[in-house]
Amino acid sequence: QDQPLHPPTSYTMSLTLLSRAQEKELINRYRTKGDLVAFDQLANDGVRLSLAIAKRYSTNNTFLVLHGFIGWCKALTKYKLNSRYKLSVYATWWIDQEIRIALGLPLKK
Repeated sequence: QDQPLHPPTSYTMSLTLLSRAQEKELINRYRTKGDLVAFDQLANDGVRLSLAIAKRYSTNNTFLVLHGFIGWCKALTKYKLNSRYKLSVYATWWIDQEIRIALGLPLKK
């Protein structure tokens, strides 16, 4: 019997958010050294943010969270370390765009 997949909401939401300094250090470690532990720590924030944005469109929809995470990954690759904004702020637009694509909604400019 097929069971719907649900993101590990309680685990994801129980994690502490990264500070701007932590975020930048992890991004630098991931980009310069390929540090997958750093990526994992960043990805936890990405999943949390994707989950929060996906809930605007539908409750507990793993499909939308996964598409949102694709947007977060795109944001991670394009984010500039000297930005005055946190990655999470920058990634919000990318996550929302990917969710809108998945739902067939018009994209925001």
